Amino acid sequence: RKISPACADQSAGEIVAQLKTQLNQARTDRTLREEHLEKEKQEAKDVILLAGERKDLEHALAELCRLAGKVLPEELEATEKRSAQFRSLAASLAQTEKILIQGAGGLPLAELEGQAAKIDPDALPEEIARLTQEIEQELAPESKHLSVLIGEKRNQLRQMDGNARAAEAAEEGARLLAKIRRLSERYVQLKVAGHVLNSEIERFRSENQTPVLAITSRYFSELTLGSFAGLRADENDDGQPVLVGTRSNGTRVLVERMSSGTRDQLYLALRLASLEWRLANHEPMPLILDDILVNADDARSRAALKILGELAEKTQVILFTHHRRIVDEALQLAAGCTLLVHELGR
Repeated sequence: RKISPACADQSAGEIVAQLKTQLNQARTDRTLREEHLEKEKQEAKDVILLAGERKDLEHALAELCRLAGKVLPEELEATEKRSAQFRSLAASLAQTEKILIQGAGGLPLAELEGQAAKIDPDALPEEIARLTQEIEQELAPESKHLSVLIGEKRNQLRQMDGNARAAEAAEEGARLLAKIRRLSERYVQLKVAGHVLNSEIERFRSENQTPVLAITSRYFSELTLGSFAGLRADENDDGQPVLVGTRSNGTRVLVERMSSGTRDQLYLALRLASLEWRLANHEPMPLILDDILVNADDARSRAALKILGELAEKTQVILFTHHRRIVDEALQLAAGCTLLVHELGR
């Protein structure tokens, strides 16, 4: 009567069958309801998680925009394209410089610059391309032919008895040698001019390098005790922009191939460079560091403390550490700055 009043007039068997059907349906509905409730609860957790991830991504995007020079998010793609174009041009310049050094012939820089000043740089690429094509298509085969011809003429001279034909052959050989010498000198001059041009391009690139990267490169060299000469922007195998360390012999080392201690020093160098660049145009702000030297040996720890001491002359530096040797090293280097040591828990 309570569950299914419509079945009150039916037989007991029919009532039991219908009630059993309704019971099974109710159990199925309850299972589905529990599944939906659980799914709804999981989706609510996912919404919270995704909101947190979105917030992190927004912070990361804001940091990328700041590092890229305070650009807007919609400008990042264009900035990345300009960066890729810059790296491509830098690689091309490096390759051209290498070719130029090989053909410089040991001339001093002052003489190279003097020769370069007499040449229009804008006309050099076309002139070099034209002369290279001329050398490959005309002069090289002709030089080979002339060498063979000179050898033949010399053999003929040895066989002659000093008559007029010998004199004519000697004159022809001298003329050909003079032509070869003149063409060779012209080729060397063009090689040297190309070397000077690429040297000036590289000098311009170095002088206009990103200031923060230049400061970071200096700090990184000091923190690694000269193990690395500095840093520079590069591309990985996928064409993505990366930061690489450079050795004094020109060898490049990817960040993932550096030791954990060296990576810590690279991170510290980046932070110090950003702070120094900011201090040039803004009010000082405290620098707070927490056990940054845990992976550094004694020598590199002293180098880092020396840099922090120099920076402390410009702004406040607070260093937390639980290593007594760091405190002792800092006390030894504290002659040039005000050092206060606070031991917590005492």
